[in-house]
Amino acid sequence: MREQHGLSIVELLIVLVILGIMVGIGVVTFRSDRIAVNQAAQVLTSNITRTRFEALKANQSAGIRLFTDGSGSYDICVDTNDSNACDADEVLNTITFGQGDWGQVQLSATTIATIVFDRRGVPINPAPGTITLSNQAGTYTRTIQVSAAGKADLL
Repeated sequence: MREQHGLSIVELLIVLVILGIMVGIGVVTFRSDRIAVNQAAQVLTSNITRTRFEALKANQSAGIRLFTDGSGSYDICVDTNDSNACDADEVLNTITFGQGDWGQVQLSATTIATIVFDRRGVPINPAPGTITLSNQAGTYTRTIQVSAAGKADLL
């Protein structure tokens, strides 16, 4: 009797089917719009913490103002006129979704319009809420929970 070496066509087909399934699962898991939404949510979460530290550093109120028009955006500002609001003050940074690095991301919903911290880093109007970011198609979302103490966590 002769020894057989190599794979049969059936074994080769089974291996290819298994590889195809694994690649299909991987493509869905690692889509670039999902990665962009996750990164944007992490950056927004860290910017809320940054705003608190900015209030402590500047010894003035500082806040984040959220806009849901278009794809959404937010401003990080320092209260230079002591109004305890984030209005026509010095804007340190503006992040706009739907363009640049966040081209595939939109601010889809928020229950918070402004988060303002006083000179001690304590929220002026402590109200818990959520901020939801999604991809442009609306098929993937990440939610940020902001506590009454001003702490932001990704859900």
